[in-house]
Amino acid sequence: MKKLAFILLLLIFSFNCVYGQANIVQNLKELLDSTPDLKAQIDKSLKLQDKKSYWHNKTSGDFVKFFEEWLVYNPVPEAPAKYIMPFDELANSEAGEILFNNNIFSSWFIAFVNANGEYLGTPASAATMGQWMSSSLVKMDDYIVPKGGFKTFNEFFLRPVKPQARPLDEEKDPSVIVSPADGSICQIYAEDLDVNFKIKRDVINIRQALNNSIYADRFIGGPVLDILLWFTDYHHFHAPVSGKIVGVGEYAGSYNYNFKNVNWYKDLAKHKRSCYIIETKEFGLVAMIPIGFWSVGSIVTEPKVKVGNYIKKGEELGHFEYGGSSILLIFEPGTIKFTQPFPARKTGDDGIPIKVKQKIGIAAKR
Repeated sequence: MKKLAFILLLLIFSFNCVYGQANIVQNLKELLDSTPDLKAQIDKSLKLQDKKSYWHNKTSGDFVKFFEEWLVYNPVPEAPAKYIMPFDELANSEAGEILFNNNIFSSWFIAFVNANGEYLGTPASAATMGQWMSSSLVKMDDYIVPKGGFKTFNEFFLRPVKPQARPLDEEKDPSVIVSPADGSICQIYAEDLDVNFKIKRDVINIRQALNNSIYADRFIGGPVLDILLWFTDYHHFHAPVSGKIVGVGEYAGSYNYNFKNVNWYKDLAKHKRSCYIIETKEFGLVAMIPIGFWSVGSIVTEPKVKVGNYIKKGEELGHFEYGGSSILLIFEPGTIKFTQPFPARKTGDDGIPIKVKQKIGIAAKR
């Protein structure tokens, strides 16, 4: 136990002091050399992967090389998730989930995410910017380009949209609700407080999503919408309704939970998330939950989003940094009528295209 504590302290010290790309990868190599059990666990996890898996026949050496390449990868429009997708595949396998239950490795991975985020904020990350600017997948005519162009990938990823490209539907009608983000939207049914539903293969339920909020009972039996953002989407999110903020929470995800419980991944959301609960006259309570998947190092909430403050429909509430992300909207039962033909799905992986500020529903008692 003392050895584990020493290793963790060493990790925290080294990760806080040095964020250089080579140092992060070197730290992983040193961890595997100094922690044989971790190396064995990684090799075992890789060995158990299906023949169709990217990880089939890979070794711990390949594992290190994977992160070495990912760390300085300059995303391109055709393959923005080149490393995120195979990583997600491993992390969501049974063996991979147990690996991420290892506190030493998960601590290293958090530092890796931070280092990768720092790299994407350097001029070197803009090497593929020409491909993004000319890609039909991005529709750059919708965005504001700074004089001299984008200097880093992060700057491009957080590009502001032209107001006329995302007009606010029925701005003056408070009984109209709009999408909080660009993405793919679908409806997920949660029949009672603790019924599980899936977002990108992760088992979540309303109680967990709201982090056991005092308002959770109000949402029993209410509909759930999921807006899944892709890497090419506009990654700022906006208020879907006007109202008073009565709840705000920031949750780091299961990295902070009991790592001795190997079944944590069945009970808790893995990913970082925020939660805003908005009180409205027209819809009752509306919960908005931005979720960051794996490589979203940060969900940035605007300072104005505080309990007691009033927000207006369409105004920006925050943004996601690079990676996959999703937003849940949860409603009280009987409060909303959807005006879009949202498909009912068991997971949030498949929906219809939607734009931020686009009308998605009206108050049921309009």
